[in-house]
Amino acid sequence: MFNKKIAFGTLISAFLILLATTFAAANTINNPSPSIECCDVLESTENSIEDIQSKIAALKIELNDAVTAETKSEIEDRINQLQARLTQSRTEFEKYALGGVDINFLTKTGNEEELNYDWQAELLQIVQPVFSEIQRLTKATREKEDINRELTLTKEKIATLEKGLAYLNTIPKESLSPTLTKKLETINNNWSSFLKDLVRDRDHYQNLLDAMTTDETFLQSLKNGIVDFLKGRGLILLVSFATFFAVLYILTKGMDFILQRRHNRQKGQQKVNLRARLLLLIYRIISVITSVVAFLIVVHSMGDMVLFGIAILILLALIFAFRNYVPKYFSEIRLFLNLGSARQGERVIYRGVPWIIERITLYTATLYNPSLDNGRIRLMLPELETLTSRPFNNDEIWFPAKVGDSFILPNGTFGEVKRQTPESVYLNSFNSTIIYPTADFIAGAPTNLSYGYYAVADFGLSYKHFDTPVDEIFSKLKAYITEFLSNTALHDQYNSLSVEFRKINEGMSLVYTVIVAMKGSSAAYYFQSGRLLQEACLRCAQKEGWSMPFTNIEMRDNQNQVITGKN
Repeated sequence: MFNKKIAFGTLISAFLILLATTFAAANTINNPSPSIECCDVLESTENSIEDIQSKIAALKIELNDAVTAETKSEIEDRINQLQARLTQSRTEFEKYALGGVDINFLTKTGNEEELNYDWQAELLQIVQPVFSEIQRLTKATREKEDINRELTLTKEKIATLEKGLAYLNTIPKESLSPTLTKKLETINNNWSSFLKDLVRDRDHYQNLLDAMTTDETFLQSLKNGIVDFLKGRGLILLVSFATFFAVLYILTKGMDFILQRRHNRQKGQQKVNLRARLLLLIYRIISVITSVVAFLIVVHSMGDMVLFGIAILILLALIFAFRNYVPKYFSEIRLFLNLGSARQGERVIYRGVPWIIERITLYTATLYNPSLDNGRIRLMLPELETLTSRPFNNDEIWFPAKVGDSFILPNGTFGEVKRQTPESVYLNSFNSTIIYPTADFIAGAPTNLSYGYYAVADFGLSYKHFDTPVDEIFSKLKAYITEFLSNTALHDQYNSLSVEFRKINEGMSLVYTVIVAMKGSSAAYYFQSGRLLQEACLRCAQKEGWSMPFTNIEMRDNQNQVITGKN
């Protein structure tokens, strides 16, 4: 009833994503920073804090001594920048002192954002742990990328500033005025101090990267991830899926057992009850829903809201993916309720072979042909939907042959049926095996010899016997053929024998026909019977002195005289 490939693909994709994120989480958790590198980071951060504080104090002194408003504004901007850097450095110091704990997360309150009560907000609240988990798992990678970017930018700044200061130092100060020389010294001091800050920042970022680097190999990380997965979410998934399949199996097989017992008690063709089918359909749907709810209850009770959110997302994805298949589902439900074009208990032609629709279930249909070996096949409901069935009478033929029947195929080949299955018909033709596709065998309309046939032989007499009474020829020919056949294998293989006059070939012969009604048991003598009749007619003619017609060719000259060998 549902697209199993889409469902299976969605579940496998979600499982692989969950497995990958679990390995990443295990790799993050099981790789604490070395204590030596941690101390380096803390010392570097503390040095940066002290340096910034000293700069802020110096700038405040300059601010008090400033005279012009422009100078005060410039100093205040620099103080604000340093204050922002000081706050960031203090936050980073506390963060690394606590082992990488997010300080903003600790100080955040739960009522910072208020959502209106609607289904979208409720759904967002359910799946929010999934996205939070993904964000947490990628946090270290994102932080490392940010630090790498800052480190690259700082190195570029250092390289550029060193070039600038090198150029500044090459300026010949002895040729400048004292005022200009003092300004250049001030610029040199300021940017040299800034260069020291950049070098300190570069070392700080480098220490952070070194602290985030691990010596653990990929195989060790993979092993730790698998172990953590099996101990944590792997166990939860195992219990949850076991619960899902157990509940679904019990509910489904329990009903199947009841239906099978009921089916065994009823003999003959089972009558379709529309109300019972409708109730069974509702029961199947409730069974699936109950199994899914049991799965969600187990996941929720084990406290893993990430898995719970993933399960909800998978359900929503399945519902979204199946919406285009709703019309097809209704068509299959109509077949299950026995309201479609193909109905249970009726006759249908499938691939050229007649079948009884023995049973229609929620997913498949069983077709049965009582005349074939292993004559049951199973169809999916979408394929059954393309067929049209009809009621049938009990005396209808389900296959034109049975084992032991003899046939003359359309190409003139003789064959005896040894086995017939839904796929092939096996024929024995004079100790050789011929295999025909079942549908082609029916379409070829072969002649069945097992119910009897007629052996016919034409016999011609010359015009010399034109005056011989026809009844005399009938009686002599019939008597002789009867006596002749009594000494052959056909002596008890025919029901009747008759001789009839067939036609007059003008100027040539009088044609008589011998007709023998053969029994079904004489099918093996099909070809031999015609030859024996011809032989019997010839022997009778020899005995009675009858002459048979032959073609006479005369050669005449221009005077219309017959030319003989003497001429």
